[in-house]
Amino acid sequence: MINKKYLIPYDVLVDENGPRSGAVTFISRLKELGIPYVIITEHSAKRRERMAELMGQIGFDTIDPRRIYTSVMAAVDYAAMRMPDKTRIMCMGGSGLRNTLQEVHFEVSRTAPDILFVGMNTNLTYQDYCDALNALHKGALLFSTDDRRIQYHHGDLDIGNGAVIKMLEYASGVKAIHFGMGSEELLRMAIRYMSFAPEDAVVVGMDIERDILPAKNVGIETIYVSLGRDLEESGITQINYPTYFVEDLYGLSK
Repeated sequence: MINKKYLIPYDVLVDENGPRSGAVTFISRLKELGIPYVIITEHSAKRRERMAELMGQIGFDTIDPRRIYTSVMAAVDYAAMRMPDKTRIMCMGGSGLRNTLQEVHFEVSRTAPDILFVGMNTNLTYQDYCDALNALHKGALLFSTDDRRIQYHHGDLDIGNGAVIKMLEYASGVKAIHFGMGSEELLRMAIRYMSFAPEDAVVVGMDIERDILPAKNVGIETIYVSLGRDLEESGITQINYPTYFVEDLYGLSK
């Protein structure tokens, strides 16, 4: 096993059918060896305590929720570090997003927010989007906590939060600050949260653009999990070339 501190995207461990090949063994091996790791995720609709619980239900050993770092947490930490004076917020997202924001005692304002947080919420209405547009028009910053363009739901395609963010950007002319997968800020905040140095960490990824390239840009080594896919069709170039290659997570457990 590579002697590094691991940043592991949730989607590398779990798909819509359950744990990916070798994922349970991999996490168990990290725990057994006492190797520090954090699971990073843009699934902002659920709190990390609930995510840890659900992972336990599908076969993973007990996971300390503190080992899970969400895009919402990254957005909150970024705001606290970079713009501590911006405390009025508007929230458009699921319970995980709302609860996390409530814990840090932001002042909720639908009329003059400093920051608009947007995460996945299938119950948003046209009026909600109009309210968001007006908040952005009045000067609010746009924070995206979920950048998935599409999502799979029972085998069908659903519009993802990333598409909603594009709509709001187009309507308002305001560029979002991104904290979902593919965001360098998510990685920067995650290593800060875990007190990792970039040179001591490694990102495990199965998507070149969303996992490998952002890590390289932040100065973190990478492990590409091919899942048996043809490397010639993966989009690998000299710019995004991974540090290590494995076929599945069993390969990292040795």
